[in-house]
Amino acid sequence: MKTFSSLIFLLLIISICKLSYCQSTYFNNLYHLGDPNTWSGASTLGEDENGYVIWGKTGVNIGLIKLNHNGEQIWYKTWGDSIASWYVGYPGSLASINNEHYLAGSKNYYSPIEYDVGLLMKLNSNWDTIWTKEFDMNMDADPDTSTLINQMDICNNGDLVFGGGIYKPSIGSKFLLIRTDTAGNLLWFKTYSYSKATINDGYSVIQTSDSGFAIGGFWYIPGSSSATGDPIIIKTDSMGNQEWIKNLGGPIVDNRAMLCKANDGNIIMGTTIADILIGGTSTKSRINIVKLDNEGDILWNKKYGESSISNYLSTIRSLDDGSVICTGSVRSEIPWNSGWILKLSSEGDSLWYRQYYLLSGESTYNRLRDIISTSDSGYLACGYISPISPDTGIQSAWVIKLDSIGCDSAGCDTTVGITEEQGSGEAGKQGGMEIWPNPAKEIVNCQLSIVDSRSNCSLMIYDIFGREVTANLISSPRVGGGREGGADGREKGWQSWIVDVSSLPPGIYLAVVREGHMIERSAKFIIAR
Repeated sequence: MKTFSSLIFLLLIISICKLSYCQSTYFNNLYHLGDPNTWSGASTLGEDENGYVIWGKTGVNIGLIKLNHNGEQIWYKTWGDSIASWYVGYPGSLASINNEHYLAGSKNYYSPIEYDVGLLMKLNSNWDTIWTKEFDMNMDADPDTSTLINQMDICNNGDLVFGGGIYKPSIGSKFLLIRTDTAGNLLWFKTYSYSKATINDGYSVIQTSDSGFAIGGFWYIPGSSSATGDPIIIKTDSMGNQEWIKNLGGPIVDNRAMLCKANDGNIIMGTTIADILIGGTSTKSRINIVKLDNEGDILWNKKYGESSISNYLSTIRSLDDGSVICTGSVRSEIPWNSGWILKLSSEGDSLWYRQYYLLSGESTYNRLRDIISTSDSGYLACGYISPISPDTGIQSAWVIKLDSIGCDSAGCDTTVGITEEQGSGEAGKQGGMEIWPNPAKEIVNCQLSIVDSRSNCSLMIYDIFGREVTANLISSPRVGGGREGGADGREKGWQSWIVDVSSLPPGIYLAVVREGHMIERSAKFIIAR
């Protein structure tokens, strides 16, 4: 398997096994979710005590495969019928509670008129079907309404909530929010739109910390010469009544909003924002992660990496330690398209970024769609690969098992990263701080330019896993600089720290300067010996 990465600075290759957190289970394989002669693609995944489950679509059916922890396929199952095409929802459409499992998706009926209904399956611990339910939100006798369920979440009381879209010629398209009990009985549903003249699609949903809900989606104007479309977030109360709606896009075509709930109860949105129009509706986009509170106020807004063609974020998840991981795909030189994974600290600082591919044909697509953390502190990601000559075969589900820092094999480069840029409306300020020497062995100097030299700042050090580590300050923070005042009469100067890092193992670290709860600056450095 071949992996290539975007580097932040000149970096030193150090062995993973010098870190105490390494693990050694890796695999990178293609699988058929059903008939080996039928195309497959993985949408979402999970883990139980016996291994991993991969859900997706195979031909007109839904397919499920079970893998052991070494990536060997144990069995597969399919669901379908002769009158409809079955679909798994977007990443995050699988949820488990009390050793039972729910899978959300949709069915597309062929006749008497083509339309869609929402689909919910409940399965037991052996992944056998307990029941299957359909949700048809048609509002009259004319069966022309399509109901799509794209993602789900489990509520605090065990109820289920679904996000998606509803489409009817007479009303256009709207965002859809559905709530059911644990038996799949409909409690209520609500629809929303950003504008009557637009296409409105819901792709993700979470229950928020105030017991309300947030829907992440996308809107666009069909046939518009301005070629615009934006990520949308809708916030509701516990009964689905809209509280606010926020457009987080730019002036040209962006991507959908995928949501997760941060460990501190706030809302995190992931998308890609287009900033370069390269002709017609073709754009170059950057990864964009935004953190908001339940009132819709932006806490921070950051963009990562270079602008690239066909750069899409598929899913974003909050991890137990507060860090965030997301995955997607992007145009690359060879192959034509590669998957990527980005990990962030709880404050949105990039910890590592890697791109992955399995087949290297010049025009082959390698796309990642979903990712979860695994019981061995690694990650499992899935998607699909569409081989194009000289690569051979049919489109197949792609599953890749990684270690805790995204390596696909033992001893890979542990110092990969991605450039990041802070946006408006966030707690931190633009720019960074000086750190030297970098790489360091025993002593690190950190210097921060500040407007107010009397500012009371503190320095914190985090490892690559987003955990705060202990480093000894050799001297108290020093303040210095000139006397040139700003318009408000405050002094401009600098504040610096000298830190003893001799007790820390080699690796990548993040220095963060805070003033109270506000992040002033952050910068990465390497310890190498």
